[in-house]
Amino acid sequence: MDRDGRSYRDQQEYAFPSEIDGTAYTGLTRRDWLAGMALSGLSAINVSHNGAENLAKMCYERADALIKEGKKNG
Repeated sequence: MDRDGRSYRDQQEYAFPSEIDGTAYTGLTRRDWLAGMALSGLSAINVSHNGAENLAKMCYERADALIKEGKKNG
């Protein structure tokens, strides 16, 4: 349980929350995990990105879009 008494399994803000022997582990946020997945995909197809900072921005933009779309569809 988190500080507010919510089970981590019920929360959507973390990619892989878990609880082991009463200790909560949050891990990556969904946003960070989705950005990492975008990084993997964009790197695989050699997208032109003009530097690491721009590539990171592209990845987080895609993660944010996925989260926003997911909230619209329930």
